[in-house]
Amino acid sequence: MLCLFIGTFDSVLGCTLGYKPYVTYSKVIGGDLTALIDLGESVNEEHVIPMLDGTSQLAMRKARRDDISKIVDTRDYSAIQAIKGNVKSIYHW
Repeated sequence: MLCLFIGTFDSVLGCTLGYKPYVTYSKVIGGDLTALIDLGESVNEEHVIPMLDGTSQLAMRKARRDDISKIVDTRDYSAIQAIKGNVKSIYHW
């Protein structure tokens, strides 16, 4: 676990003594990666697909499937999550 120290010496000391750090980072694997893909698909289906004609809908869904197959290949792509309290941000590249 990495700690991002923002604040005073007390917050640094708190992290080293085992208190919950300000922000934690970890690699995105398994269920988190699946949830990220599900979120992307559902947002795309709700907000993008309805605006397209039938042919474009098919093309968009195929492109999305191709993109997803690349995303889940962890040899080429990585993702980390930053967590602060109950807020989780995911960074993917």
